[in-house]
Amino acid sequence: MKIKNIFYTLAVFLFAFIMTTSGAFATPPIAGLAGGYQPIEINNDIRTVAEFAVQAQEKREHKPLKLVAISTAAQQVVEGVNYQLELTVTRGNNSYRATAIVFQSLHATYELTSWQWQINR
Repeated sequence: MKIKNIFYTLAVFLFAFIMTTSGAFATPPIAGLAGGYQPIEINNDIRTVAEFAVQAQEKREHKPLKLVAISTAAQQVVEGVNYQLELTVTRGNNSYRATAIVFQSLHATYELTSWQWQINR
């Protein structure tokens, strides 16, 4: 009887060990949770964010800039949303590429947190 109880306890322990280490109870990742950037569709809302970024950078540089195109857009969900945009803008008569990051707070306000001009090669 004692051997049977030991065998039963060992079998339950082994089963529990295998199930927990095999990932059988692992939770799959859920899209949209805080983490890395995820590509998103370029729509009118994203165009509004891009226009904000260009206007904010224009104020920083004190030079007129105009949005020409949005190449790619991605978002990162944090306490709000970070938008990463690859843009083409004109400054004077020349076109340039830039990467902008715009933070949208939970109160729907925008802040340009990063602007990097891309070097054309």
